[in-house]
Amino acid sequence: MPLPGVTLEGQHVRLEPLELAHLDALLNVGRGPRATYAFTTVPDTEATMRAYIETALADRAASRAMPFATVDRRSGRVVGSTRFLNIEFWPWPSDNPHQRGAHLPDAVEIGATWLAEEAQRTPINTEAKLLMLRHSFETWRVHRVRLMTDARNTRSRQAILRLGARFDGVLRAAREGSDGTIRNTATYSIVEAEWPAVRERLERRLAGGPRLTTQEGAATGLDAYARLSREERLKRLGTLASDLAAAIDGVSAEQLARRPDATNWAAVEVLCHLRDLEESFLDRCRLIMVSEEPRFLTSNPNRWAEERQYLRQDAAAVLVALGKRRQETLAFFAGLAPGDWERAGHQMDSRGRRTIDDFLTVMAWHDANHLDQLRRALDGRA
Repeated sequence: MPLPGVTLEGQHVRLEPLELAHLDALLNVGRGPRATYAFTTVPDTEATMRAYIETALADRAASRAMPFATVDRRSGRVVGSTRFLNIEFWPWPSDNPHQRGAHLPDAVEIGATWLAEEAQRTPINTEAKLLMLRHSFETWRVHRVRLMTDARNTRSRQAILRLGARFDGVLRAAREGSDGTIRNTATYSIVEAEWPAVRERLERRLAGGPRLTTQEGAATGLDAYARLSREERLKRLGTLASDLAAAIDGVSAEQLARRPDATNWAAVEVLCHLRDLEESFLDRCRLIMVSEEPRFLTSNPNRWAEERQYLRQDAAAVLVALGKRRQETLAFFAGLAPGDWERAGHQMDSRGRRTIDDFLTVMAWHDANHLDQLRRALDGRA
């Protein structure tokens, strides 16, 4: 039985069920600038577009997919297409608490997304993903949403990471590529427990609210992370190295060292900062364990960047060093007794007294903060 059709609509975009009536409008998009379609299947003839839509409709009839035409609400123009695909129904026993209803999917993939050049990196794409994720987690109540892309598609991989998805790995020789090669597929996911933080992130981006990288936004960000369980904060610390590796995969040394403007760091400087702050965080936590509420001087990251010549450092080597230090940090946390988390030290600035549990919160927030900064630096955005 096909899933009921649905139209998802926000302030910037409307996702309406794909039909053959969209053929001409989609063909106009497919025949437009194609520089960003190198790793994406985007038909550009009437015959191939018709076959593309008919295949999508057959998948919808079989409950394998739910395809949409993407409409710019401001102009009313069709600007691309996207879909839910690989819709999974797991065979739960009827009394299993994970069964949300036999008619509801357990997991889905969001993909087959392509947009006209002028609609890319605009609120249209961000809001479309928010609408689809919200429908997945809040209407269908799925356990997991997967996003996949050609491993060579650095632009797409960075966009997926900006959503807040986790990098799961690369499937080698996964399928045919749009260019006729055998493609490796980079795969990412968002699970149900992560959805509230992802939703907050996307809503903040759409609202044009403060970024976590600013001091003004720091209090809100820290509050959100402090509400996470300790287990979840530790889990997030464990993904930093892989998230960073995915973000810089295939990026040239020149691009890694390019600052978005005169006052903001390049990606390699962000990596160096994370490596050096990791050592500082761990040293402070260790000192707390052997001293009675020690006091810590305030560090000066901008001075470090200049004195340690961050711009000249090798990003790959920095990432390896950061990964090793993070493993030491996780081992330290794993060895704490329950009462140790409340041991504390004092920051010699307005931040005041902080427990080891507070430091864990700051580290989880700090990771997300600077991962976002690194991705924006690679995009040339401050």
